[in-house]
Amino acid sequence: MNPLSILWVQYINISFTFAWSFIDLFIMIMSMSIATKFKMINERLELFKGRILSDAFWDEIRRHYNKVCELNDYVLDLIGCLICLACLGDLYSICMQLLNVTKPLPYQANKIYFWFSTIFLICRTFTMFLITASVNEESVKPLVVFRTIPKYGWLPQVERLCSQVQQNHTALGARNFFSLTRKMIFTIAGTIVTYELVLLQFYGQNDPPKNFDVCNGINRHSASPIST
Repeated sequence: MNPLSILWVQYINISFTFAWSFIDLFIMIMSMSIATKFKMINERLELFKGRILSDAFWDEIRRHYNKVCELNDYVLDLIGCLICLACLGDLYSICMQLLNVTKPLPYQANKIYFWFSTIFLICRTFTMFLITASVNEESVKPLVVFRTIPKYGWLPQVERLCSQVQQNHTALGARNFFSLTRKMIFTIAGTIVTYELVLLQFYGQNDPPKNFDVCNGINRHSASPIST
């Protein structure tokens, strides 16, 4: 391979790596913006925690909450496929990196790079999952304020908003495949561990013996010498 081809391949590799990281960063930023909108509503509700307020106030809060939910649905329609591809790509790469742990590396620099890239990939992936799951966490926090409202303060608009928060599943995810919540993150982590154990077991069973000659297809130690 000539030097120009090597430079071109290296450029492609770096470009895809930056694009891969940018997709995860883009999903984090979009998730933080939506979660912040829900957080602003929650902070306003915290100021009136335990107080009896008018129907007009709760109607205004409900309208603001609906607008943020509509924003979440709009963003989900736009980047739902992107979230799906990013999650599948990250999880596949994590499984492959962890599977390669058993392979010996020739140089110390290879080991340092391998472990750094593996740890960085795991941290980046689960950071993206946690930030994306914050949308669902912030969307259900108004229920904490509703529990502090006295019984005689439950006006029709309060009941309507409380029912909406309980029934609506507001979260970012891969359209109708899955939603990224805290519970889903623990499920994904458990799935990775399970599949990794299966892959390691399958990988170990299909390894050729150390004294196996791949070219001749025989075991050198067990083969009898040919007499001349």
